[in-house]
Amino acid sequence: MFANAELVIGNCGANLTNAVFSPRGVKIFTIASEAMSDDFFWDLANLKSGKYFSLHGKAAGPNPNMNSDFSIDPGEFRVLLEKRVLKDP
Repeated sequence: MFANAELVIGNCGANLTNAVFSPRGVKIFTIASEAMSDDFFWDLANLKSGKYFSLHGKAAGPNPNMNSDFSIDPGEFRVLLEKRVLKDP
């Protein structure tokens, strides 16, 4: 599935490593907790001559960390997807 993907969207984590099998020019759009300050897949997108986008949501719990559950605003996700990710050449 990744071999023909023009766009990969997913939770920032090991599962997105499969984007390495995507073609040049792939767009990678990650969602993650606000506590995850590193955008791990930015380098991969650049190595693929692609684009990288991320949306960081509100972390749950009293001591948020990069493994915390989190929520994102669906409206914010939609705007970013429609106005930036899908429009960006």
